[in-house]
Amino acid sequence: MYDETKKALILLTVGWLALASTATGEDVARRMPADTLSYVGWEHPATKDDPHWRFLNTSIEALQAFLRAADDADAEALSPILEFVRVLPRTSGGIGILDAGYTARGPTIELLGVINGLPDPRRWEALFVPGAPATQFGQLQLRQRTLPEGSELFLGVHEDRLVFAIGEQAAQALARGFTDQGARLVDDAEFAFARGRVAKMGGSRKFCAYVSGKQLARLVNQAVDADSDVAVDSDTLSDALGYGAVRSLYWQHGGGPRGSTGGMFVHLEQGASQGLLRLMRQRPLDRELLKCVPRDATWAQAGTLDYAGLWEELLRVVGQVAPDSQAGLMTAGPMTKQFLGFSIPDEFLPALGDQWLLFDAPQHGGIILTGMVVVLEPRDAQALDGMITRLGETLAGLAVHAEMRLQQKAIRHGEHTIHYWLGGGLPIPVAPAWVRVGDRMAFGLTPQTLAAALPRLAEPERAGSLLDRPDVLAALERDRERVVGLRFVNAKVGERLLYPLSLLAHTAAVSFSGAEGVDFGALPPFPEVLAASRDLVSVSRNVPDGYTMEYSGSGLATNLAVLGGEGLLVPAASGVAILLPALARARETARRTVSAVNLRSIGMAAHIYANEHNDRLPKDLQTLVDRQMITPETLRSPRDPSGNAVSYRWVVRGRPGGSRLPDLDPANDILAYETPISHAGTNVLFVDGHVQWVEPDEWERLAKRLPKDDPEWRE
Repeated sequence: MYDETKKALILLTVGWLALASTATGEDVARRMPADTLSYVGWEHPATKDDPHWRFLNTSIEALQAFLRAADDADAEALSPILEFVRVLPRTSGGIGILDAGYTARGPTIELLGVINGLPDPRRWEALFVPGAPATQFGQLQLRQRTLPEGSELFLGVHEDRLVFAIGEQAAQALARGFTDQGARLVDDAEFAFARGRVAKMGGSRKFCAYVSGKQLARLVNQAVDADSDVAVDSDTLSDALGYGAVRSLYWQHGGGPRGSTGGMFVHLEQGASQGLLRLMRQRPLDRELLKCVPRDATWAQAGTLDYAGLWEELLRVVGQVAPDSQAGLMTAGPMTKQFLGFSIPDEFLPALGDQWLLFDAPQHGGIILTGMVVVLEPRDAQALDGMITRLGETLAGLAVHAEMRLQQKAIRHGEHTIHYWLGGGLPIPVAPAWVRVGDRMAFGLTPQTLAAALPRLAEPERAGSLLDRPDVLAALERDRERVVGLRFVNAKVGERLLYPLSLLAHTAAVSFSGAEGVDFGALPPFPEVLAASRDLVSVSRNVPDGYTMEYSGSGLATNLAVLGGEGLLVPAASGVAILLPALARARETARRTVSAVNLRSIGMAAHIYANEHNDRLPKDLQTLVDRQMITPETLRSPRDPSGNAVSYRWVVRGRPGGSRLPDLDPANDILAYETPISHAGTNVLFVDGHVQWVEPDEWERLAKRLPKDDPEWRE
């Protein structure tokens, strides 16, 4: 397993870097069938002078040298594959997924691809399918090889192209792509519409990715309807989660006047906002909030999210998909009200409001994310302040039972009071802090961070805010009433942070690989890097037929931000397309989660009871029900096939009047556990309130700590 993981990590890391480095070639979407589920294409091959390719080239040479020096058993096998990755950015090509499924052996997939301009494609054919028999598919002669997981790989050469497919259906579709037969992806109305919408955002197309919502929904629905364990039909699930209303997703990355540019469009049915789509259908961004961000901020991200509305939507979805579980969620309000003094769904979430802002600035004195400040525009700042204070008091009380200290303190800074939590007895490097500034609330990892941010938070109208940057203001002005999110990265500040790391990595790679010397083309001197960098500005919008995002910027810091955000979204969506057929098999995991939530509720209620009864725990679970601290439904596990009214065993240790908290080991003594114990394992509640999934072997060890009169006690 270690060796396979090592290979996967090496190839995935270098392969993604290679694709990210591709800089006009054939639009391979013209070879893909119209009903393609997911497509990724790259154009504009890189030249030998391209700095990205030169950096990649040096990195691969270093990796090959490392494998040789380490006498790694995989060095010989990996070397030609790494060589393939090295030349990949100098090609154009595309990969399409036609279908996916799931069997006992794992995921299955029908996939096809075309790579243009690959040097000596016959060499790669001989490498990947050596001596394999050939099969004729139309104009294509493809060699066939059975992969370890049982899938069939078809690979061959057509003119200067390397063509390949996984699955016979995909091989036939690949062959049709080189004839006049069948409709192509570029002719599909949905693909053309989505690509056209993103093209209007400007910039060339170096890299693009597409997911068909119709095909993805078909895949999910087939998996749901085929699994007898799923109690809900696909139409109900589609309506509840909203995925049936997604027509497509298209992302494009390229170049423009300001360096890298890109855009994304999620095409939705008109008015669709149910289920997961609720995350995209939010209120417009309050631009006044951006005045809290200084002009020289390192980075900033702002958006809108209706937390209370999302909770209501969650209740609706669960009510449609799993009505039996809805009652358990409905107890969250009364339970948290009794334990914390306020209801999280009914009071805390509405108080948060729906406008949020995250940012960091040099004056905060942080490194990476430690200088981050979070700003909210609550509906009731005073009420939210009080609830956070109450939460700290409750946590401090619970920490005592775990032999920890949690102190809530305050410090005056000018006209404002900064509150913070300080841990005692442990070297905790953060002291979470918050401060109320007018109608806003700000949060940070230390009180010093908030003190540094206070001048701008207290006087947002003064000059020198993020809105004084022309590129930010221009991006927000376009269709301003539909803007729901903004992301900003200060390229120059980011380069100052990342360039030293890149310089060390590049120099180490050159030294290790035995290359001729340092390559200024791969990594120029810092002033040149700084001069070429452009700030990343990304704006998201709610539009009548979906959701859009467009960005521009250049430099290492901005490229990393793109790859970490938009760049991962479409690959993630493609991954979902492959793995969603396994959704039904995740039902057991969902049942375990619901059962764990039940046990946490029991543990919370038991601690409330103990606080009211001189640290003495209740004698049984029914006591908690009789006192309305939990509902009868909380005592039933969805994993219990018996249908019994109680699925959890309360551990009684035989002391008169019941067990007392001070007499127990919080982290190791069991308070309750799920029955019956299945062959897969069970959920266990410990005295300190944490719930753990325990495998059978581990249960054998833990059961020795149970009282001897417990049915599950082990000698």
